[in-house]
Amino acid sequence: MLSHSKQLFYQKKALFNTVFYSFGQIKPFKLPDLGEKIKDATIKKWYVKEGDRVQELDTLADVATDKLFTQIPSSYNGKIHKRYFQEEEACEVGQVLLDIEVDEESSETSTAPTSSHQQTSTTTTTTEQQITSATSSGKLATPAVRGLIKENKLNINDIKGTGPEGRITKEDVLNHMGKGVQPPLESFRKEAAKPAEQNIPTQKETTQRQAPVTRAVTSIDAPTSKQTKKMNDFQKGMQKTMTSATEIPHFSFKDEFDITELTNLRNNLKKSGVKLTFMPFFIKSFSLALLDFPMMNSTYDSSKPFEYTVWDNHNITIAIDTPNGLAVPNVKNCQAKTIYEIQADLERLRKDAEAGRISPKDIFDGTISISNIGNIGGTYLSPVILQPQVAIVALGKTLLVRPQSA
Repeated sequence: MLSHSKQLFYQKKALFNTVFYSFGQIKPFKLPDLGEKIKDATIKKWYVKEGDRVQELDTLADVATDKLFTQIPSSYNGKIHKRYFQEEEACEVGQVLLDIEVDEESSETSTAPTSSHQQTSTTTTTTEQQITSATSSGKLATPAVRGLIKENKLNINDIKGTGPEGRITKEDVLNHMGKGVQPPLESFRKEAAKPAEQNIPTQKETTQRQAPVTRAVTSIDAPTSKQTKKMNDFQKGMQKTMTSATEIPHFSFKDEFDITELTNLRNNLKKSGVKLTFMPFFIKSFSLALLDFPMMNSTYDSSKPFEYTVWDNHNITIAIDTPNGLAVPNVKNCQAKTIYEIQADLERLRKDAEAGRISPKDIFDGTISISNIGNIGGTYLSPVILQPQVAIVALGKTLLVRPQSA
């Protein structure tokens, strides 16, 4: 005969097993590694609530750090069991973000029940592992994307990846199945063939612009008013970056360049249906110059004052203004890319930045920076260096210089 306490213990154990095997395995989903030196992230927006069903790669939340704003995708198919953080709360990297009741087919080889309170668990697949998982052919793809390729009996080597470091995304597979892969030049021609929107102001708009500006006048006896506002995560990052830049001795050199021939080349390409901005030309020229002056493509660690690291890869950092603040991703391996490929990377980075989908891999490992301030005005600039880089180039406004009459 079993004692009453043992009977109660076995009854509870049986009940747990029934619940566990009936409803699936509960796995903790931890905040993945977002890149070097990032210790935590703020939850800006939840896309799921407890009880919602999710598929692998579905977006769980938007998170922000002082360096980036990105989305966290799910690693499993299943149901959201519990969320551990509210919006605007900070979660440390490696800390459990939520629990997912995983479907049986997503449990993979794990058979033992896993709880979010078991902090020693090492079975959780992180987003970073998904990003860097490679196929046997060397192509980067997540398990879900590889499954989609296998399900449709496709050859992964025929699919061109547009994700970070050439990673094949779900959209790449769907585009390959539906339309095939377009070469960069062809895609630019199709984009350029679209009728351009003409922003010609109407007479009403012109009148409104010319109308005098009136401002409300406050009484001289009114008390002084002010507002104290907290910086958002991006503004905090900019403050840290600008402050750390003051530790670097800066030397500025300013010059002018005649880009008449470059302008003519770009105009001729536009006539043939190729859509190119000036920036890919500047970036490629920058990269070619670095081949002659490789020391400029270096990083410097102030904790090791008598050495610096010269990089073979030209990962050129650019600045993109987004609704969330200034993002600073970089175009990887410019030394090995054509102008068309650089243009395609710039368009992808701009779209991802505006949508809040910048990947950590797009932010880190920049080796030198180029900033285009001229699009908002200004001819001569003094930009600050982005640590740990050692140099930055700033582009001023393009001026039309008319030849003087004799």
